[in-house]
Amino acid sequence: MSSHIQIEGYRPPNFHHRPDEGYASTENGRDGYGASNRNKDAYGRPIRAALENRNTSQFIGILPDNPFGIISGPFPKDSTKDEIRAMPILRFWTWRTELLVTVRRETDSSDGNGATSSPGSGLCRCNVADKAGDWCGSIVLPAQWAAEREGLPLMFVAISDAKSLTAEECPVWNYYITKEKDESEWDLYYVMLLERNLGRALYERVAVGKVFQAAFGNAVWDEIKLG
Repeated sequence: MSSHIQIEGYRPPNFHHRPDEGYASTENGRDGYGASNRNKDAYGRPIRAALENRNTSQFIGILPDNPFGIISGPFPKDSTKDEIRAMPILRFWTWRTELLVTVRRETDSSDGNGATSSPGSGLCRCNVADKAGDWCGSIVLPAQWAAEREGLPLMFVAISDAKSLTAEECPVWNYYITKEKDESEWDLYYVMLLERNLGRALYERVAVGKVFQAAFGNAVWDEIKLG
């Protein structure tokens, strides 16, 4: 199934661009994708050859509770078909990778005046790091869940491009990419942190955050079954 949710600062992910392709240099310096003569998608982003023949709509995974295939979208908003409304599992293709989370300490979350904003009762803001331990994003998680998994490899998938980080999400700019903070736009993914449910043979959503696209350099293109 598929649905459309409008988020401020949202645009569909540039899955035509492989994260580990990096940036190309031009005589004017780094131009983002470095390919003004390439075909572009509806959002003006260059389409990379890396995904030209990559599967995006054919689903091959078998679910124990639904062995007879899936219903493919798009679906009208006013659809009342029982077979559509009863489908509890979302299946899609995207980039997935493993990253680490650590609970952010109060000194890391200061607003500059010594005050610390709380993400909500039972929640904590966490730093996201790549496997080298370098900070690459931010996410809010249930405090107990995060404490039990701090420093362990966790599954993240890209769900859309993200324009920028807020001051709360990124209190200190660490130059994970070679840009100043005010120069960085659309260098991020909105990401979903997933947890495997072995009994149901699918992933379940834990939380949504933001991570630099560069952290997906070793990502795998995979079919995700989300319940």
